Amino acid sequence: MNRGSLAQYERFGRAYHLKRTSPAGSFYNDLLDRPALTALLRGELRGRRVLDLGCGSGLFTRRLARAGARVVGLDQSETMLALARAANPGVRFVRGDAAHAPFPPRSFDVVVSALMAHYFADLRPLFREAARVLKPGGAWAFSFHHPFNETLRFTGRRGRAAAAADPYFHRRAYEWRMGPMRLTSYHHTFEEVFESLRAASFVVERLLEPRPPARAARVSRADYERTRDYPSFCALRARLLRRGA
Repeated sequence: MNRGSLAQYERFGRAYHLKRTSPAGSFYNDLLDRPALTALLRGELRGRRVLDLGCGSGLFTRRLARAGARVVGLDQSETMLALARAANPGVRFVRGDAAHAPFPPRSFDVVVSALMAHYFADLRPLFREAARVLKPGGAWAFSFHHPFNETLRFTGRRGRAAAAADPYFHRRAYEWRMGPMRLTSYHHTFEEVFESLRAASFVVERLLEPRPPARAARVSRADYERTRDYPSFCALRARLLRRGA
């Protein structure tokens, strides 16, 4: 994760955690991202050794443990890790950089990362590290900002507002707000994502573009209409064919 965004999680981590534990504040996570990642991980977790990269306050880590995984959470933010440890006393949480994880090669059967890859300007070190800590044949499931969504500018009210598109072919940083946090992420094209995976010896098995269920309209009509018509996230599962470079 880039330093600016990490500093925001350190400073506002508790506010972020409170947001994530409220239905309205966690619309995008609970109704889009989590169901997509859960679908990709079906049949991959029970009894398996799983690494949750960028685990934050441990909300998804807890679900992995409840699904029968022998899970370890890793994050750079001490604020987020303190929250994760307090809420999950039976789970091991480690501080570290997702691109330089403090684990031996071939330590895990599955590596998971929810909405963290877009904080990396260069995806290749992150994907190489996932390959390094995975056993051959292991699964790498992660979600990230949808590349098309990153180009959109919405006009008028949210929901069915009109959208205009900025240029797609670039790798520039962009800034966005989440509550009090001002975060920096990086645009990556689908080609870059897939080529970075190929270079790390992964083959893509599934790609999901999650859309909200109809019941999501009861949580937030505006968010439901926007995410029904325009993509927000991608969730992808890849399989390690051989050891990464």
